[in-house]
Amino acid sequence: MKRKTLRDGGQLPAAGAFLLLSLALMWVAASAAPSAADAVILPDLTEELPVPDAPEPPAGALAEGERLAGEELRYVQRDFPELGCTEVRLREVRKVCACDHMKGEYFEIYKADFLYDGPSGWEELDRGSGRYLIFRETDGGPEWLGDFAEYSDPEMNGFEDRLHEHLMDLSETYLFRLQAAPTAEAAVEQTLAARMERTVPGDYAVIRWKPLAAEETADGGTAYGLMLYYTFSGSTMIYSEETGRYTAGIYSAYLLPTAVDYCLDGGAYLVTDVWEPSRERYADEVRAHFPVETAEDVLQNIGAYAVSMAGDGDAPKMEFYPHGPTWPSYDFSACLSDGDLCAMADYYRDTDIYAPPVRDELCRRFSEAPGALLNALGEWEPETQERVCAILAERCGGRLPEKPADLTPEGETAYETLLHAA
Repeated sequence: MKRKTLRDGGQLPAAGAFLLLSLALMWVAASAAPSAADAVILPDLTEELPVPDAPEPPAGALAEGERLAGEELRYVQRDFPELGCTEVRLREVRKVCACDHMKGEYFEIYKADFLYDGPSGWEELDRGSGRYLIFRETDGGPEWLGDFAEYSDPEMNGFEDRLHEHLMDLSETYLFRLQAAPTAEAAVEQTLAARMERTVPGDYAVIRWKPLAAEETADGGTAYGLMLYYTFSGSTMIYSEETGRYTAGIYSAYLLPTAVDYCLDGGAYLVTDVWEPSRERYADEVRAHFPVETAEDVLQNIGAYAVSMAGDGDAPKMEFYPHGPTWPSYDFSACLSDGDLCAMADYYRDTDIYAPPVRDELCRRFSEAPGALLNALGEWEPETQERVCAILAERCGGRLPEKPADLTPEGETAYETLLHAA
């Protein structure tokens, strides 16, 4: 409150001034004072208020952060060599958000922050990505489930969706729970789509679900049907001399009778199990698992069903499907040359969805015709040769085949690079 001063040209006698000042102060205090019922105790602002401490990270979080620091250094040195980073250290592990979107489950998310030593000394790097640790709350305390790299911050739109994606990657149980829906039909279709996206991921995917039969109870049931799933790559398109057009370099196909168990849980339908037959006993298992008439129908007419399910437009091309059931796997265009494959192995890095199948195909071709693959690799620039040879050397475990007799001069160069990588 701003203080007021009584003045009268400076001529007011001292005693009178004191008396008037005392009365004025008493009147102001009386008018401003709250009643006993309304009294408020204000904090002493002359002292600094305590700041709550940040929560301590769970046991094991620092150790995981230290492990990730090594991975971060290898990543930065490989993809950002111009930064000149020589060391990395864990700065802190801090809680950034929590997730309680699954009934009976609670997760806490911690971010690991790092400092990097480079030409300018120790500093943070703004590379647009972060490392996050997932902990699940249990009766025995927080349990570490895994980690993931993410480009968006927890405060940004989309982080929650990406977190759900990582939880679904960790466990099929989490996948089932996150796909709960108001109707059984929606829960079944959403769960099958999310499950296949993790079984055979691709740049573009098409899914078709055809219900054939159902068994229902008051609190759940089983849906029997045929699922068609197809993916293809958009980042690598191969030109076909035969067709005169570009086609996907990598694709997948899936066509199987499928049974889905579900239950009613807290007002929402939740998938509890997904069944599909094995290659070894396909027909016997379908007959044992499906209703009798439905089993015979799908075994005899799976090809006709596939054609009708594929339809037109963005539907899968039927030439990718054999006449009969198709289990999930990656396939490669017939016009994909060894040189194109080497370029793809260089292009798809460790975390890309196509890295494992491309590297498997690279090693398969190398084991069958090492000379042909090395000759094709030798046509590429040294950086590509080094990266592809590093993949081959790692997959071969240091046991390289003898020098092929059919090497070209370019193949000789690639072979020397391979020896150096091994």
